[in-house]
Amino acid sequence: MILTYHEINSTSSPYVYSATVPELREHVQLIRSFSNFARSTRISFDDGHLSQFTQALPVLEKEHHRGMFFITAGWIGSRAGYMSWSQLRELAALGHEVQAHGLTHALLTQCTPEQLATELRNSRQCLQDRLGLPVNAISMPGGRWNARVLEACAQEGYRTVYTSHPYMKTKFAGGVTVIGRAMVRRSTTAPKLLALLHSEKEIWSRERIQFHLKHGLRSTLGDGLYHRLWRWAGNSGQSLAAYGDIPGGSE
Repeated sequence: MILTYHEINSTSSPYVYSATVPELREHVQLIRSFSNFARSTRISFDDGHLSQFTQALPVLEKEHHRGMFFITAGWIGSRAGYMSWSQLRELAALGHEVQAHGLTHALLTQCTPEQLATELRNSRQCLQDRLGLPVNAISMPGGRWNARVLEACAQEGYRTVYTSHPYMKTKFAGGVTVIGRAMVRRSTTAPKLLALLHSEKEIWSRERIQFHLKHGLRSTLGDGLYHRLWRWAGNSGQSLAAYGDIPGGSE
């Protein structure tokens, strides 16, 4: 399973997609303590928030764990609270993987063909030009994707697409390899993380059932309304537990 983090803070934050430094350290150590998880579990980060460099990187380095960083290219060097290009270059020099997360974090399923091409092409080209490294993978902003998006990713040179579905079996579709990931929230304690990792092989686990309930809610509300509800919860610190907001949802 691939775990995905967003903000890493020194103390607890109301933001839904956040974790503290001690929690991240505990998570990494938990993964390493179980040989089956150590072999199959990877850690990724979305957006390029500054805390991923200042708070998460020291933990990864101390624990000798390499991460994947999916970067919203248009935010680098232009948006407060996000990493600089020199910091991204330092990440890459240390052996961490840097890949794309769109240009402006637009939901790709809602883009026109022209907007979609711009989001995919410019984010990839910008990262490659500024870092001098190949970029051939992208994680879906907001977890939104469909067949049209996959085909556009392949046309723009991506080979791997990462989604926000923790139980998706890796597959080849639309010219790319599609891989699922699990979103880590501020409520993801070590016991909950352990349950999440075990749920990958347990078809009737509580985590799987809640995840599918959440996706049923999205289908009922529609993508736009669901995303507004998600943004409200994320920014206000509210929980979507009643709506199936569990580890592994979209971000």
